[in-house]
Amino acid sequence: MRNLLFIALIVAALSIFIAGCSAPQPPSPIPSPSPSNYSIANLSDAHNALGFKMLHALVKSDSGKNVFISPTSISLALSMVYDGSAGQTRDAMGKTMEIGNMDPGAIDNESQRIMRSLTNRPNITLSIADSIWVSKTIQLKSGYQTEVETYFDANASSLDFASPESAKIINDWVSDRTNGRINSVVQPPLDQVKAVLVNAVYFKGKWEEPFDKNETKNDTFTAGDGSSATVPFMQRSDAFNYLETDAFQAIELPYSDNLSMFVFLPKQQVLSNQKIEDFVRGMDQAQWSIWLLQFKGKEGTILLPRFKTTYSTKLNQPLKDSGMGVAFTDSADFSLMSQTPLRIDDVIHKTFVETNEEGSEAAGVTAVVMVATAMPVSNPPAPFYMKADHPFFYAIYDKETGSILFMGVMNKAGDTSS
Repeated sequence: MRNLLFIALIVAALSIFIAGCSAPQPPSPIPSPSPSNYSIANLSDAHNALGFKMLHALVKSDSGKNVFISPTSISLALSMVYDGSAGQTRDAMGKTMEIGNMDPGAIDNESQRIMRSLTNRPNITLSIADSIWVSKTIQLKSGYQTEVETYFDANASSLDFASPESAKIINDWVSDRTNGRINSVVQPPLDQVKAVLVNAVYFKGKWEEPFDKNETKNDTFTAGDGSSATVPFMQRSDAFNYLETDAFQAIELPYSDNLSMFVFLPKQQVLSNQKIEDFVRGMDQAQWSIWLLQFKGKEGTILLPRFKTTYSTKLNQPLKDSGMGVAFTDSADFSLMSQTPLRIDDVIHKTFVETNEEGSEAAGVTAVVMVATAMPVSNPPAPFYMKADHPFFYAIYDKETGSILFMGVMNKAGDTSS
């Protein structure tokens, strides 16, 4: 509520473009984003940009599935690896992660600032944890170890990867840092592994204004493949930050402490011509920044399905396709990390999310496995009605740092946890 006036004033300054057309235009897909003069302004923007790139690839490879990722977790895990890279590998990682033009020291300082800001919220639970597990057969360079311990608060632990217990030790750490929502990220055997770098992000927050459970009613959600299911829909009528275009409706649902869920619901006419995957591929950091300025306060009603889902994937191919392929080859240069020649073998990403009348709980874990080479108006508008009964995009966003903690596509509603 308290942000409505601020956003409304911003939008008022931009409102000249919404002067009415003589006749309504037919819905159309989201236009190609990325204004030519757009550039990554800060590290949070870079994290978000990498997240959108990964999401684009994953909704294509996992078409029809619920996809949910943590750009913050992915970026922080890769940042620890980036600090140990050099030469061509560093250049390739910097380009893929959208940080190539930033000073390495500034990146570490900003990473530390973002993590401290995110985890210093009194009314929600938000934790970020990093760890490095190193084979007893190699040794981290002291400068690198000091760097990741200082800026990422990452404890470096020696581990016997030949032992069957090594996977359990890492997985127990992950489970503990995600409140048991993600119980495993690596699987034995790990005898060829030289290092595993892990980031875990956990979030649990209550809505600023909860949904009334008495208003929750069963209704039909139509999935991307045309199938339908009866699921509980939460409902709330109030003043929201809201945005509507020819292509979609979007709403902000605030939690406490400057965090919000944004839901982007493509209009049915749009999805009759394209899939949710095509809709999402029209989104990136540039377009996201533009849209955030266009939300304004409006009365209306939101119907949102309760949902619970888990997602697991490997980011190897999306990262290779984004230009980071050298880091996965025997030509990889991680000489700032260890004298032992290393390359990335796997980048494993797992997430969990549950949203209900009280709020949301979400967790994301990224493990990098390394081996040896080898605004207001005078007349109030008519209330909007937004029913998320078909596939939609959603994101959990922190206004203070500008970080998208989690983002995803809901193709099938309900409990899709495995």
